[in-house]
Amino acid sequence: MTKNYKYIGPFKILISFHKLIEGLEQIALSNIDYRSNYVKALLNQIQDKPEFREGIENLDSIENNQELIKNLLADLFPTVLTSNEIKAATLPFYDITFNYSERFKKIVNDVGVSFDMSIRDMDEHQFYVMNCTMILNAYYHQNVDFGKPLFYDIPDRDGILRHYRILYNADFLEILPTENTKFLIQSEIDELVDNYDNLELWKRAFPEDSWILKGFAIVSLVDVTVESAVSNLKSNLLKSDVEKSKSNESFESIFRSVFKIPDLKVGFTFYDEEEDVFMKPSFSDENLKSFMLLNEKEADCKNALCGCSYDSLMENNKHFVIPNVKEYALLRESHRLSNHLLNQGFQSFLLAPVSKDNKLLGLLELASPTVRALNSVNANKLELILPYLSDTVEKSINDMINQIEAVIQKEYTSIHSSVYWKFKKEAKNYFHSNKAIEEYSFKEIVFKEVYPLYGQIDIKGSSENRISAIIIDLKAQINQIIEIIKILNSDKKISVIEQKKFELESFLKELEQPFTNDLEQIIHHYIETEIHTFLKNTAFNKNTKSLISDYFNKIDPKTGMFDQTRKDFDDTIMQIPVILTTQFQFKVST
Repeated sequence: MTKNYKYIGPFKILISFHKLIEGLEQIALSNIDYRSNYVKALLNQIQDKPEFREGIENLDSIENNQELIKNLLADLFPTVLTSNEIKAATLPFYDITFNYSERFKKIVNDVGVSFDMSIRDMDEHQFYVMNCTMILNAYYHQNVDFGKPLFYDIPDRDGILRHYRILYNADFLEILPTENTKFLIQSEIDELVDNYDNLELWKRAFPEDSWILKGFAIVSLVDVTVESAVSNLKSNLLKSDVEKSKSNESFESIFRSVFKIPDLKVGFTFYDEEEDVFMKPSFSDENLKSFMLLNEKEADCKNALCGCSYDSLMENNKHFVIPNVKEYALLRESHRLSNHLLNQGFQSFLLAPVSKDNKLLGLLELASPTVRALNSVNANKLELILPYLSDTVEKSINDMINQIEAVIQKEYTSIHSSVYWKFKKEAKNYFHSNKAIEEYSFKEIVFKEVYPLYGQIDIKGSSENRISAIIIDLKAQINQIIEIIKILNSDKKISVIEQKKFELESFLKELEQPFTNDLEQIIHHYIETEIHTFLKNTAFNKNTKSLISDYFNKIDPKTGMFDQTRKDFDDTIMQIPVILTTQFQFKVST
């Protein structure tokens, strides 16, 4: 019988109505004629069905006696509630249900026969242990709390994933020992409770088919789609990018569950306060788009929005909804935004500001090809979602800033804040290109018709001194890595470690030769991809781990390199114009 179920457990399964039949027999003895007569007639129908008492092992018997079972369970499944309650007969944790209420039956029929209705996140380990804890509580009178919330995730006919909380009524179940039962003493029970992860221990204590689960349970489902979707959203936002890629439920499907819109699309647009522009989310999920910008990399805020939407979003920090995009397009001032939406096939659209500490970070975009699918009423559901987005968006923006600064430092040099904007713009172009850094050709930054105030003043040897500072930093970093590798090689004697030492020593020899512009980038790439990856993914002893930790504390987190000498030089150079300006002002004033 158990072979018909998804997982093997400690129980021999007997689906039985014996407890219910015993209750009906008491009713048959009562003095209430109409009730007694009905029950007697029902009991007569099952006289030739001894398996209804003794236990059904073949599921075909359930299939072949559906109408009789329905009559037998009529008191537990009232007809007047059948279209409202989501209810069925079942066995706790097992993937078998029967005698559905009409509402439950409709849910199952809408899904289709190919859907596997299993409990969310229920694996074989959890299934086995939860069945064992049923025995501990029912037979050994323990108080082991295994009652974590259980859910079914079932798509409706529109493909929206709906979430149902599972509630069991086990009044008609009985747990019985067999000749194979291994009876436990308290110390053995305590050992089990202390070792949830040791599945073999549980299987030895409760071998397969060593107990009987006899009877049936009633499962009732409660639709908790919105609450569960919001909870899943919070969990997804906390996951790493790798975990998100493995997740079964996408960011978009969560929003569809909350808004109950099967064709809902989710986008996002970042806001750059410094330049007062909206930007495409090229630094976040590659599947996340900006519908309002379409193919533009960025746009001035007032040009991207019309007057009313600008006031609502930017001035009042409130959401803005367009229930009918075609009607909205008739407004002259909304020409650009509405054209972008219509070109993508959207007929209703919603923008919501995502803020942190009263600072606008960006706009959440919801779009649907259905008129009024998004409207002023369901827009209020944003209150459930927006509070959880701000931290994630802020992190994405900080990552973006760090990546831009790292690219500028790597591809150009340390620069004055007054011209930083132009280098930042080129770094943004690189990220929007979606190319690997080795494939992208960075443009030379030129300021036409711009002349330095102290044009006649040359800081003698500044270029040579900066190159010297770079070489000092590179040598210091390489030498420290070599010291780490020497210690590792004495412990592990791995040929690949010796190879890396040889390659690093080759770089030291190259640094003794005339410096070429691309040597720094070559060394940086090698250290980042070969050395750092190796150090982060290899197990070391306590002393070596401390040495490696000290090394990583010295590197600049933005560039991944040693740059203290270079920074000291750049800071000195940056101070010279300030000193000269002060002296010049002093001479004028005197």
